[in-house]
Amino acid sequence: MEGNSLENSSDASARLFLAIDVPMDVKEQILSVVPYFNLGKIKPVEPQNLHITVLFFGKTPRDRIDYIIGCLRAVKHTRFKLSLRSVGAFGPAYRVIFASVDSGRKDLIDLYTKTKEAMDRSKIGFDHKEFSPHVTIARAKEKIPSIAIDKLCEEYDGQGFGSFDVDHMVLKESILIDGDTTYGGDGTHRYKDIATFRLGDE
Repeated sequence: MEGNSLENSSDASARLFLAIDVPMDVKEQILSVVPYFNLGKIKPVEPQNLHITVLFFGKTPRDRIDYIIGCLRAVKHTRFKLSLRSVGAFGPAYRVIFASVDSGRKDLIDLYTKTKEAMDRSKIGFDHKEFSPHVTIARAKEKIPSIAIDKLCEEYDGQGFGSFDVDHMVLKESILIDGDTTYGGDGTHRYKDIATFRLGDE
């Protein structure tokens, strides 16, 4: 898997995560249903920010980024096809609404495992919470009653959002433009691509 570094910043640290991009046609299918969610005040994720997080590194010194890129280059995995289906919610008071990974889930977990093990061997810190493949599609500003979540999940159970080929991962920087970063907050983010890592052929 090859990768190339892009641009730097003068800030001492960067909030980093490793992600899989979602193509525009799948984004459009996802966001087309969000306005119909009967959940009160929710904020759809901006189209350019829709992604699947593989690893979250968090606040990272910039002088470590090149080392992280080098370690990520060593991760080997073949490309695979992935599809998104159904809707769920988690987080404090069910404020995070997501689309679930359907087919390709096993390949994605395998890719996560290989990447996680490579970072552990290289003594690179990251969030070790249980991996739950998904695409966050909206955040609620207020607590959502569990009965409303149950109804939402039932209504969109089996709803397909399309499929796509996973042929690369991207190391991204999350830049807070305005507001807070908590679930349900009004924070606005811009994601900057730092490096791209291509997956191999069969």
